[in-house]
Amino acid sequence: MNKKNKYYLGPAPLEDMARDCIFLLEKAMYDIGHEDDMVIELANEVRKVLSVL
Repeated sequence: MNKKNKYYLGPAPLEDMARDCIFLLEKAMYDIGHEDDMVIELANEVRKVLSVL
């Protein structure tokens, strides 16, 4: 258990963490007005995979 981070929710699958990370990065960059084509492309590929599942 990680007691140093009060927001730690416990272990999660790497795939879920990676997915969340790319979506949060995409949104954060959009929010500051710096859209990155590579980040958008990666996020869109993840969305395609998730839509198939």
